[in-house]
Amino acid sequence: FLLVFLLVYFFLRNAESLYHHPSSIGARNWSSLTVWRLRQFNEVPHLLQARLARAAGPATAYVSQFPSHLLSFLARFVSFVVGALAAGIIALALVDERLLEAHVAGRKLMWYAAILGTVLAVSRALISEE
Repeated sequence: FLLVFLLVYFFLRNAESLYHHPSSIGARNWSSLTVWRLRQFNEVPHLLQARLARAAGPATAYVSQFPSHLLSFLARFVSFVVGALAAGIIALALVDERLLEAHVAGRKLMWYAAILGTVLAVSRALISEE
């Protein structure tokens, strides 16, 4: 219950910024320390911003070759939850095959099994092996 509450609170708190700036979810910025270290002596601010903008492409390419630990953690969590739900549907199918034809929330359980299988495959593909 607490996890659901915290997730709803997070999304409601950040809904406006996520809606108006969807690219800000995965955006990277230069930290203040990095800007301070990269700035040359007596460099004008607009030249620094131009130099940092030119360096953003190669820096992003360099960072993208390393796996994201947060994404891997979230993929493991999603894989666990979806796998448990899929195992439940498979257990129902083993008990009685006609249960796959049962309607839940307007859809058949077979449809839910297909969707859960797809989500499970995508989330397992995002898990990085370290």
